[in-house]
Amino acid sequence: MNGIYRFKRLLSVLGAFLVLLVLAAPGALSRARADEWPTRNRIGIMLPLSGRFERIGKEVRRGIDLAISDLSAQGIALPRVSWIDTHSDPSRAVEGVSTLVEHDGVVGIIGPVVSAEVDGAAEAAAAHHVPMMVLSQKPDIPWLGSWVYRNFMTVDAQMKRLADYAVNERGIERIALVYPEERYAMELTAAFWDYAEEAGARIVLVESYPPGTSDFMALAREVVGISREKRRTKQEKLEPHIDFDALFNPDNYRSASLLAAALAYQEVPLGRFKPKDDSTPVILLGTNRWNNPNFPRDGGDYVEKSLFVDLFFPGSPDVQVRAFVKAFKKQYQHTPSMLAAIAYDSMSLMVRQARALKVPDRTALARRLSSLKGYHGLTGAFHFSAGGEAVHNLHVLSVKRHRLIQLAPPPRLGAGGGHGRGGAHPRRWWIPTPFRWIVP
Repeated sequence: MNGIYRFKRLLSVLGAFLVLLVLAAPGALSRARADEWPTRNRIGIMLPLSGRFERIGKEVRRGIDLAISDLSAQGIALPRVSWIDTHSDPSRAVEGVSTLVEHDGVVGIIGPVVSAEVDGAAEAAAAHHVPMMVLSQKPDIPWLGSWVYRNFMTVDAQMKRLADYAVNERGIERIALVYPEERYAMELTAAFWDYAEEAGARIVLVESYPPGTSDFMALAREVVGISREKRRTKQEKLEPHIDFDALFNPDNYRSASLLAAALAYQEVPLGRFKPKDDSTPVILLGTNRWNNPNFPRDGGDYVEKSLFVDLFFPGSPDVQVRAFVKAFKKQYQHTPSMLAAIAYDSMSLMVRQARALKVPDRTALARRLSSLKGYHGLTGAFHFSAGGEAVHNLHVLSVKRHRLIQLAPPPRLGAGGGHGRGGAHPRRWWIPTPFRWIVP
């Protein structure tokens, strides 16, 4: 009996020792206590309200403040809000999650918005078992779809929507790519290239140019083959060789306007400009960097009928968007950005989902976000995929009669975003620069 007693005692001691080892593992103590911290009817906001990214943080706060004001005007009981200024410092963002959960007892968190702050904050949110809505397009966010959600327009979502619409809705078959040699533009070009080919189009020409280029005349001659043919034949007067239906350019609207003018000078039919009566205009394809009311003015007739995509269009006739833009301009004296609209939607969504809970419960809030169906906000109807990505039906925009217009989806005129992917889209990972390629 004594031997059996000593054996049981030994097992008990060993078991206790193993428990201590597990709890001593990195993060284990946090996970063990995650459900012990009090949960209150309170939402946490993490923004860079000072430091390098202060301007971005304050624009997001404007959207959130306006959402709070509108919800209150609708008679909706609001939770308390805890604000954390990350000071544009990733370590402060991690500390902010701990403060919001352990001290303030928040049921959910909105933010961060700065890419450098996202990974650490997401890890901390998962360790604390608190749902977090990130407002950033940073790729490869940890724990996305498990405690962490993203409400933003990614490169993949934007380029897939543009390629699908251009190829499947407009019947574009041959595309030229002309892009600046900068990282973000190259990332957009690589994504569009893959999605355009996936939709059935052919990339027939690729040209690059140095960032900040303002004189596109030489590049335009290369695009239409005049420089190559002149070098080969030494003829002075040559006809442009245009073997593409559309031209994609991921530069800003000012550079795109200058490029369009240079192409028109080389007798490339664009928009409402036709060098010959029987010319078929080439369609310009771009990104949300063209979503600026000055684009039609700078580009003139050459950018008419161009196509580009964005998550938010402040010129939309949608009644909800019009009311938001009007209130935002009155309050802050400028047109709201996409960031402000996303922030407004995120806060409105988080408040409504938290309010639907009988008692504040982080796990229940995460379930509600994951099962969300067709929430309609300023950025259109959206839900979260199994991978935690906000799936929007992104707006396809164009220029008509020197004004920006929304082509799709049809706006709501009498009441009151895009294809997101759960993970990164496997694509060509590089484009050599400087680069020129003519596809036979």
